[in-house]
Amino acid sequence: MKESAPAALAAIRACLRLGVREFCVCSGARNAPLVAVLANAPAAVKITHFADERSAGFFCLGRILATGRPAAVVTTSGTAVAELLPAVVESHYQGLPLVVVSADRPTRFRGSGAPQSIVQPGIFRDYVEIEFDLAPDSDKELEGLDACSGRQPLHLNVCLEEPTEESLRAVRGESLVVPEAGEEELGEVSQKDMDAVAAFLEDADQLLVLVGARPFVVEDPVREFLVRLRAPVWAEATSGIREAPELEEIVFRGAERVLSEHPWKKVLRLGGVPSLRFWRDLEEAQGIEVLSITPSGYSGLGRESRMITADPGAILADIEPVEGEWKWDALLARDRASEEEISRLCDEFPRSEAAFLRRISGMVGPGALVFLGNSLPIREWNLVARGGRFGNAPRCCANRGANGIDGALSTFLGASREEKESWGIFGDLTALYDLGAPWILPQLEKGRRRFVIVNNAGGKIFSRLPALRGASAREKEIIENPHGVEFGEWAKMWGMGYHVVREAENVQVKEDCAVIEVQPDAGESAAFWEELG
Repeated sequence: MKESAPAALAAIRACLRLGVREFCVCSGARNAPLVAVLANAPAAVKITHFADERSAGFFCLGRILATGRPAAVVTTSGTAVAELLPAVVESHYQGLPLVVVSADRPTRFRGSGAPQSIVQPGIFRDYVEIEFDLAPDSDKELEGLDACSGRQPLHLNVCLEEPTEESLRAVRGESLVVPEAGEEELGEVSQKDMDAVAAFLEDADQLLVLVGARPFVVEDPVREFLVRLRAPVWAEATSGIREAPELEEIVFRGAERVLSEHPWKKVLRLGGVPSLRFWRDLEEAQGIEVLSITPSGYSGLGRESRMITADPGAILADIEPVEGEWKWDALLARDRASEEEISRLCDEFPRSEAAFLRRISGMVGPGALVFLGNSLPIREWNLVARGGRFGNAPRCCANRGANGIDGALSTFLGASREEKESWGIFGDLTALYDLGAPWILPQLEKGRRRFVIVNNAGGKIFSRLPALRGASAREKEIIENPHGVEFGEWAKMWGMGYHVVREAENVQVKEDCAVIEVQPDAGESAAFWEELG
């Protein structure tokens, strides 16, 4: 029988060449040679183990968000590989280098219906940049691996014979060399792209800058460019610049309706696709020119616009904006008035969902991690969060590639691994979707972790969609999935503290890891949004 050691070693060595230093290993027997290799890896390689492939994949995404480096998830064969599709899709649209290492049976079993022998090559189809299908005795370097962009997921499918004691003993005797990590670079850009941005900014009257999600680890000239430009900026909390002191005078802080009241001519988008409604309305605003500079390579619009695939910092470092006297005083005055209105409404409706999140934001420590778990918390945090404003603000991240709710708690835990303080803000349905995520807690470094679950007994965001406001009670029941579930027993199951908040007060949390279940008043939440307009 052929030995499995060469293919297993080739796959793990390939991961190390790519810069992978963290592996999430899932249960199984077919992947035993891969486990044997990793179990003897040097201390520079971190290993966590999972019973759930889906959770492991999203945990890996969290590690990539936090570190900016690729991470790998290792599975056995069969449907275990299929469980990773949601995480691969999310990493694809976020432009994150998730590496899938899947064990497989030899090719002679494909199409046979034998146990654990689904067709694994091609399972991720359009969502991986490159795929390798390694034969059991393969020990060659993977051609084309070094040409990968580092901005997309990869799939290494490793065919392995049935593991034997001899084959596992052989692989344990092999050593792994961990290459020294190189310095992170913003990447090269073409002169053509530089010229295109410069031309876009030449006639920048009525220009709005939208800044979407960007990695924690990237320190670049975006803020300096915006200071020089002095055009109005709407920044996601996940942009890392929303609370930058040097941008205080030009960053919008109120309701986004102020944006729709202005006759914009151009929109410059930097980073990820924004979450605000104004961005979606650009689909119909054909008269507004849009230029996106994003590493993901996606324009985020279904109509014609211009796009440059690059890190914004790499492009903007050498761009000198055209000097001009922007006259935004009246617009920004309306925004500041809207900010004051939001504060008033939070005071008037203290049990509304928005008011609760405002108070939660004030509990977050300086520089802490905040993971925003789904659409409504993201939009509300952008609207009401005030903790650390224009000072030592929290660092926010989210899964916004495919805009789904899958794996949010697992991603949060991955991002929180090395954090002293971290907060995850989730809706109730998002939490119910990922109840097994805390499995990994005993393997994580100690730190204060807070699961804030905004439990409004169903998907209330759907009722705010204009098309569904006239929906029947039965239609709303089907869409919103109303329920009476509370999360106390779930917290107890995983050994976490539990606090329920129904009134307008801050909660005192002493446990290292705790669930804070917020139960807003539905009437006050509806009144808040109705008055805000």
